[in-house]
Amino acid sequence: HFNDTADIINRHIAFVKPGGTLFITLPNFNALNGWFQKNYDKENYDKHNIECMDPVLLSNICKSAGLEVVQSRFFGRFSLWLENEGQKPAGVRLLKKALWTAGKILTKLVPFDSRQLSPYIILEARKPL
Repeated sequence: HFNDTADIINRHIAFVKPGGTLFITLPNFNALNGWFQKNYDKENYDKHNIECMDPVLLSNICKSAGLEVVQSRFFGRFSLWLENEGQKPAGVRLLKKALWTAGKILTKLVPFDSRQLSPYIILEARKPL
């Protein structure tokens, strides 16, 4: 939804009091969920700045702004979603349900966060006193 990631994060930082915590979540469209969005919900995919979906980039922006990064990482067990899912063809909805079910079972048996399967990125950083 935005092109200048550093500008947006710095605008958020401006609202954080000294000693306060900045917490930002964003979708991870750099792996399976992004592939699914790109192929079956292109309109939603195209609204997003995929390049900013990088925990290292987010961390570096905060460090450059003088914040202490607590965590910047991929987060969450597998998930897929579609905006306006009810309007999608039945085959797409069925594929989504099959992938969603398989991914949920896998990450229930072997819980892990990963670039490939985690649906989100979280950033947590503290502003010095």
